[in-house]
Amino acid sequence: MNEWITLSLKRTDVGQILDGLEVRHNQWRDTADYLRTGISPHPDFIAEEANDESEAQALADWYGRIIQTIRKQRDLQKSLDSHSENFPVLPNGEPLSCFCIFINTFFQGDVPVERNETDNFVVYETREAAEREIAAFAIDRLHEYLAGERDFDDAIHSDEFVVHVHLNSDGSISDKTGRIFQQKNW
Repeated sequence: MNEWITLSLKRTDVGQILDGLEVRHNQWRDTADYLRTGISPHPDFIAEEANDESEAQALADWYGRIIQTIRKQRDLQKSLDSHSENFPVLPNGEPLSCFCIFINTFFQGDVPVERNETDNFVVYETREAAEREIAAFAIDRLHEYLAGERDFDDAIHSDEFVVHVHLNSDGSISDKTGRIFQQKNW
């Protein structure tokens, strides 16, 4: 039975892990090549203990899959981070077409839910980027459920949705109904 483990590490720590895995991947790949050809890949090469070329290649492939999985997750996180932190520059003061994550509230109706550290609305260049952020929120909630920090219904329920908006030169955003959300109105 495969068990999954979720880790949270600094980006530099992930880089160090990848470096170490690359060393192991290369060592097993070189061992497989050596067992296949009988030729040492470099002067200081020491082969790993393996029954045969196919075992060495299987281990090299295994390390390769681990590396690929970590890189994909790292790159996805970097993409999500860059989308949520960037506040676009508006060309010539024209409203910029973009997307925001909204929730529906009882008193105010649909409202943007995200602000960055400078209290500006978080906007996304594409619908997909905003949807990916909602997916990341969902993953976080599921991890909290698995850690016993949320109940199941709360973890799987999402109120967030994506709205096409225009970002105005004063930092306000407006939706398709013409509602304008100022920087300090909530």
